Amino acid sequence: MDKNDGNYTTSVWSESEDEAVRLTAEEMADKGTVTFDNEKEHKEWIRERTCGFRDVYKTADQFKGDLELLFAKELFSDEQDRVFTHQINMVELGKVLAENRKRILTAV
Repeated sequence: MDKNDGNYTTSVWSESEDEAVRLTAEEMADKGTVTFDNEKEHKEWIRERTCGFRDVYKTADQFKGDLELLFAKELFSDEQDRVFTHQINMVELGKVLAENRKRILTAV
C-alpha cells in the first residue's frame, strides 16, 4: 500500500479474511477519491491494496465470547458457571432471535 493512502475503516460481511480484504479494497476503489482510466487500472489498484492490508479483524470469532461475557449474569446461574463452563450455541441463538424478532427489535 502506498504510504499516502492513509487509513480506511469499514465493516463487511464475508466468509473468510481473504474475501473481507477483497471486498474492502473494492469498496475503497469505488467510494474513494481515486479515478481510473480503465477497468484494468481499477483491478490492479484493488489487487495492490489487497496485498497491503495489515489489520483484518474477524468479529465472528470474537462475537460468541463477547456475548458470553455480556450476558454471563443472566445466562449462568452462579459464579462457577460464569467461568466459561458453558458456551452459547450460536445456531440455536439465531433460531431464538428469528422467532422473537418482533419482541426484540424496536422501530427507529
